[in-house]
Amino acid sequence: MNFHESLEKTLSAVPGALALSLVGYDGIGIESVARETRVDMDNLSAELTTFIRGLSTAHADLKLGRLQQVALLSPEYASILSSVTEEYFLLCVMERSGLFGKARYELKKLAWQLEGDLR
Repeated sequence: MNFHESLEKTLSAVPGALALSLVGYDGIGIESVARETRVDMDNLSAELTTFIRGLSTAHADLKLGRLQQVALLSPEYASILSSVTEEYFLLCVMERSGLFGKARYELKKLAWQLEGDLR
């Protein structure tokens, strides 16, 4: 299965998910799929990359292990960043009414599937 198909399958499995991207820690999106065109995943990925790199460094410096997932919540959306490898992460944007726990589970499952292909 290619990246697009894998992302599409995960996006379809999460009620309320609007968009999903595989992103490098350099901020460049590798692949994206979306149900909702209002979400600019390229710009969001680029903006969040500096944040997630800093957070990952702080987490490692405190000897808390590798950062696995981070959630960002706003009144309308939830964004979940899920680590795949030390060089890639998944970014899922969903409606706040979506199934947040299901999204976390599906992202972790997808990360395990993609990890071998990205090493």
